[in-house]
Amino acid sequence: MLFGLLCLAGCDSAVVAPTLTSSDVQLTEKERTSGVVLLKFGATWCGPCKQLDKEFEQLEASLAGRVKLLKIDVDEEPKLADQYNVSSIPYMVLFENGKAISEQVGFMSADEIDQWIADSTTTPSKVGT
Repeated sequence: MLFGLLCLAGCDSAVVAPTLTSSDVQLTEKERTSGVVLLKFGATWCGPCKQLDKEFEQLEASLAGRVKLLKIDVDEEPKLADQYNVSSIPYMVLFENGKAISEQVGFMSADEIDQWIADSTTTPSKVGT
């Protein structure tokens, strides 16, 4: 079940999100159950997690308005990591309309992330498609 997530930037654009804590977790029922949310679990000491954040920066414009990107630090939020059975990082879970539809472990390039979203969702991937 998708837990309540903080909606960033008015829920209208993808952003390289600040790390969320359980006290930040809040989202209306409509926002939680509609659209695409990409939840990324990582840690500040994790090299591949830092590299993945740079890839998300490259995707920011193409994901704007279509995908909500949210980050969780597993060291600060072990209960959330346990809830999603995170055993390796970086770990990403893709949700569409409130349902977990796909997951990935490890580093992915910006192109691979974009293709993963396109292949996994009914939301068009690149701007103009």
